Amino acid sequence: MQEPTDSELLRAYVKSGAEPAFAALVARHVNQVYGAAWRQVGNSHQAEEITQAVFILLARKAHTLLRHTSLSGWLFQAARFTALTFLRSEIRRAHREEEAQMQTMLHQTDSETWRQMAPLLDSAIAQLGARDREAIVLRFLEGKNLQEVGKALGASEDAAKKRVHRALDKLRVFFARRGIASTAAVIAAALSAHSVQAAPAGLAGAVSAGALPGSAVAGSTLALVKGALKLMAWAKAKAALATGAILLLAAGTATLVVEGGGAVMGLGSSWRNTHTWYDEIRWPSFSTDGRHVAFAARQDEVWRVVVDGVEGAQYDAVDSLLLSPDGKHCAYAARKGEKWLVVKDDRAGAGYDNVVRPFRLSPDGRRVAYVAQQAGLWCVVVDGHASANYASQPRPPVFSLDGRRVGYATGNGEKQFVVVDEQEGPLFDEAYPPVFSPNGERVAYVIRDQGRWAMVVNGEALPAKYDDLHSAVFSPDSQRLAYAARLGAWRIVVDGRESVPYENDIRDPVFSPDSKRVAYAAKASGQWRVVVDGREGKGYENDIRDPLFSPDGQRVAYAGKAGGKWRMVVDGREGPDYNQDIRNPTFSPNGRRVAYAAMNDGKWRVVVDGEEHGAYGDDIHSPVFSPDSKHLAYAAHAAGRWRVVVDAREGPEYQDMRPLAFSHDGQHVAYPAEKDEKWRMVADGREGDLFDDMESPTFDADNHHLLFAARKGGKWRMVVESR
Repeated sequence: MQEPTDSELLRAYVKSGAEPAFAALVARHVNQVYGAAWRQVGNSHQAEEITQAVFILLARKAHTLLRHTSLSGWLFQAARFTALTFLRSEIRRAHREEEAQMQTMLHQTDSETWRQMAPLLDSAIAQLGARDREAIVLRFLEGKNLQEVGKALGASEDAAKKRVHRALDKLRVFFARRGIASTAAVIAAALSAHSVQAAPAGLAGAVSAGALPGSAVAGSTLALVKGALKLMAWAKAKAALATGAILLLAAGTATLVVEGGGAVMGLGSSWRNTHTWYDEIRWPSFSTDGRHVAFAARQDEVWRVVVDGVEGAQYDAVDSLLLSPDGKHCAYAARKGEKWLVVKDDRAGAGYDNVVRPFRLSPDGRRVAYVAQQAGLWCVVVDGHASANYASQPRPPVFSLDGRRVGYATGNGEKQFVVVDEQEGPLFDEAYPPVFSPNGERVAYVIRDQGRWAMVVNGEALPAKYDDLHSAVFSPDSQRLAYAARLGAWRIVVDGRESVPYENDIRDPVFSPDSKRVAYAAKASGQWRVVVDGREGKGYENDIRDPLFSPDGQRVAYAGKAGGKWRMVVDGREGPDYNQDIRNPTFSPNGRRVAYAAMNDGKWRVVVDGEEHGAYGDDIHSPVFSPDSKHLAYAAHAAGRWRVVVDAREGPEYQDMRPLAFSHDGQHVAYPAEKDEKWRMVADGREGDLFDDMESPTFDADNHHLLFAARKGGKWRMVVESR
């Protein structure tokens, strides 16, 4: 008898609450989830708690996952986000032990390749595209054969084989950039031998029982669930709204080409000479106006960075390229022999045993700062000048928005301190990275001393002491300061004045863009409510989403859940009920319009200014307004097909698509789409040339050309198409 698919089991659980169906899903995937958690934290008890949290997430999100034939990829991401949430809390509680703890995460094995790969494996898999990630997880983390992988992906065995091979080669490139030389075959063998960690006996049953509604679950586990949900929502939002620089994650031979061969109006003149072929291209980055481009390129075993068509010096490896928004400054990490160094605007810094990536480029691109290690000691290098040596690894440095100031947290021995503009602050039991006000004139950070937490502002510790404290939030005009603090109960402190206490929970405050208003979500007496300018809104017993101000600061929106139903609250007025899910709202740039996605009775729709549009059974991406606020677009999935909807008009159907982009003037929209295993760029409804793969586009400054990465016949190139 054929086993039911993940989708069939999930539907049985959603439709009738069938606990055996959910238990079967847990039994099927528990080893994969436990293994992913174990690789992240290296502790069996902690991995068990993370595993429990992941399946609680699955139970809560089940109705939104029905379109997934296989849950492997989703569970992998959920496990990773939950583990990251756990690690963040561990770092906060025990920062001094961070380095030792991370060292224990390596699985003891005779395989040198696996010893090097293990700490980076989950990050490597996470950077793959969704279908490539699903293929790797199914093939190696779950041990399925290629026929089973193809079935789970809705593809043939041959197509699954090709996808796995392509994904393995992308992993090879990922590891090679980090100094781990290997082959796709060796990586496959290492994955097969070491990546699955058997879950303890009885864990599947305990997880299944604890994940179902009404079960008693530890508070720490629920905290993991909450944190993972936030990370997953943020990751999805970033994917849905990605319209800027393109990440090129492909292996094989590559080229950067301008279609037509001549200079393109709206782009830098150096685009006319970018026809050189390279074995590999990485990190193509564009300036905000689309006039400048930089990328790392490999020819044979030599790497160099190319900025506006001009090749830089040769290195053995290049990593983490950054281009300033105006395109005038470029920085990257490079390896020469055994030493790593940072190169900024073609000037190479000193060599170190290690340079921590990512490093920091100031917002104006004029300055660079990074953490480096030499002979076992750590330092922070700012504009080529190294600080004193530290026994503990400093936190990554932070620039003020104007680029004039820089700060970081570090420590020596048992004490920690903050360094701002090369001046060391006083010693504390714990100290956390500084936060600069937007104008750079104020700086605040959190410290713990003698068991109590306090906020330090401009070098002076505020007198109030607390049981716990969140990071500072400055208003956009830099005049106001707010943070969440706990002294028995939680409260928000704004400009030194405490709010009323909330005994259950509280979330970080948010200022309106004009700095005049502040809002936050708080829970007391079992009721969540949003507080705006000190006035409490209606209570919701189930859940509430963080408030969002419109760009002009005049409006505020959030979603609340009561009686098992979600509703959107805009300017204090509730919208209709939705019994399954609701996404965060989006305001138009002028603040006059608001849109969100909501699900009722298995159908997603977009609500624009209170009016519902469409009904799609599988999924929908959060809507995106054009820069001029006149147009709205989103991607919807139904009956196994995707389509883009622009101003309520549906486009053609495709098997898959990537995030869309509006032109700067809001008059054009473009997105990559796949049909019959071929990709094309669709701009204003018109299809371009066919490719084997492509990435999301960006428009040039004059809105006349599209820039995107595309692959054909195993070779990648950057394409500029006229529109």
